[in-house]
Amino acid sequence: MTTTPTSSGGPQRRRRVLMFPLPFQGHINPMMQLAGVLHARGGLDITFFHAAFNAPDPARRPASYRFVPVGEGVPSADLLPSGGDRDFVAALLRINERLTSPFCDLLKRELAADDDAACLVVDSNLRGMQLIAEELGLPTLVLRPGAAACLVAYMAFPALCDKGLLPPSSQGVIINTFLSLEERELQKVTDVLNVSTYAIGPLHKISLGAESSLVAQDWTCLEWLDKQADASVLYVSFGSLASMEENELLETAWGLANSQRPFLWVIRHNSVQSSQQGSLPDAFKEASICRPDDKHEICARGVEDRI
Repeated sequence: MTTTPTSSGGPQRRRRVLMFPLPFQGHINPMMQLAGVLHARGGLDITFFHAAFNAPDPARRPASYRFVPVGEGVPSADLLPSGGDRDFVAALLRINERLTSPFCDLLKRELAADDDAACLVVDSNLRGMQLIAEELGLPTLVLRPGAAACLVAYMAFPALCDKGLLPPSSQGVIINTFLSLEERELQKVTDVLNVSTYAIGPLHKISLGAESSLVAQDWTCLEWLDKQADASVLYVSFGSLASMEENELLETAWGLANSQRPFLWVIRHNSVQSSQQGSLPDAFKEASICRPDDKHEICARGVEDRI
């Protein structure tokens, strides 16, 4: 049921789902897409908790959405990886440490003001927030934005299970994948964690919500992509957070150029460590994107959900 009757016997009120993603683009997108599905297809209202330094735009969402910033007094530098992707695990620990207490206060306030909260859907990396919700008696589901195979790989590390870093105490795991792609992996997740597993992806194909990107979108490469033959283009993206050394960028560039295949390569402005934008050699450009047949395209981040 998505609604509850009022005490006066009047019109029923919509149930509300609380959501909290990890504060990075690759995790905000699927959580926001899931919110769109629950709102449009499930008749549920949404409360969207988010780290204060990475705020979604409320103007792009229905008026019934509530956006609640968490950790407004916490400097973003305390939460972001300081040494590229090598500091990612430490950043996850800092996020849980610095945001759990303010989230606890905000969640208590939310539950006191509204008794229609159905559950909390929380990013699987926000273990501290899940524990707070469980202490307050709020059912929780965790969202895995990546593949089921990735979660299966994590389950192979006994230390993660021993430290409670996997979500066996939640009511279920939502994974942004689908059965025909990862049937074996999904079954293993269910068997090992002994919780319900919901494969509801790909979320960007079923969500009716507005764009959830935190950066300006650039769609010009899609015109180029539409001109290419089916199943002919190599697609390369390292996500919203991972970074690389300058020499790794060059190796990737030459590997693509030497492949003799059309490619679409997404390069963030801060992809290269110690540099705001990776520098590609002129020889690479001559070997690839400047060919007369125009077989290659390099674009800024922000197009993945349309590909």
